[in-house]
Amino acid sequence: MPLPTRLGSLGGCGTEAALAQADRELLTLEPAKRKDNSTGFEGVSPSTHPTSGVVSFSCRLPQEMRGGKRINGDRIGTYTTAAEAALFLARAKVRARAEV
Repeated sequence: MPLPTRLGSLGGCGTEAALAQADRELLTLEPAKRKDNSTGFEGVSPSTHPTSGVVSFSCRLPQEMRGGKRINGDRIGTYTTAAEAALFLARAKVRARAEV
């Protein structure tokens, strides 16, 4: 799986490991659809800690419609690299599909 070009310097030491793990689990890490998504992955957002300046990456399941209302997706967690967040998001999507 090629590393998204927009990931750039945001990738940390866990990036290659997360990409390799996704390949082992036969998971697809969704590339970002919007050009302004600096992480390179759909559903993954960067955040910078206000005092330390440390950048982390969070992910959440996509919004969905329930009973005619738009429901925000569940937050999955916060991770060291964008690829790790994308990996956990891909796993959560597989679990969510299995529960339907």
